[in-house]
Order: sequence, then structure tokens, then C-alpha cells
Amino acid sequence: MERVVISSYPFDESLWQAGKALYIAELLSESEIILVSSMSEIGPRDFEEAMLSEDPWEKGPLYGTVSSMLRRIFEEYEVSFVSRIPEKLLREMGVNGLKPEELRNLPADLAIDRGCDLILKEVSP
Repeated sequence: MERVVISSYPFDESLWQAGKALYIAELLSESEIILVSSMSEIGPRDFEEAMLSEDPWEKGPLYGTVSSMLRRIFEEYEVSFVSRIPEKLLREMGVNGLKPEELRNLPADLAIDRGCDLILKEVSP
């Protein structure tokens, strides 16, 4: 299984970029997707809400579009969300000892949008 590391700094200003990266990652078969964000206020619960919301479009077109992408991604791939803060969240996600900076520096075979606060990496297992 390939791992796709998606890193968006800062995530709140790059939600659309992250959505675009998720759409690209969706095209990769049998991938584990790891989202790395610097923002503690954006996390797994936000994506869970996007998944469970009956009408994500009521929050606006951007939220609706990204929510739709996320729904497809979460249905088809194993997804981990890794936040730089808080560390408690990292432990809860079972990351234990891997810092987002270390994830960012893993050898990449594929890098997309390096200049756009976003890094999409295809990483060897």
C-alpha cells in the first residue's frame, strides 16, 4: 500500500488546496492518506462533520465541494489526520513519535504544488 502525505500550512488558508490535493490523491489506487496540518482548530472532527453532515452545501460552496471530495476519499481510502498541535491528538491517532516535520521530510517520489503551501507526497511503505 502506498502512503500519500498531504501537508498544508496553514490549513485554514489552504482548505481549497487541500481539497484539490485530496482529489488528486483519490486518483491513486490503494493509498493511505495522511493529512498534516499546523492548525489545531482544524482536525478529524471537522472532517467527521463533513462526512456526517446531511447538507454540507448549506455552509457554502467551498465547504460543500471539499466535503464531497472528503466523503469519496474517506469511503475509499484509509485516512489519517495529523496535526502539529496538540500532541495529544497525535498520540490518539496512533502516530506516536512521528512529528509532522518528519513526515514532510520523508523521501518523495511525487511532489505537487510545492509552491502553494501544500505538499503531496507518494511515500514508500
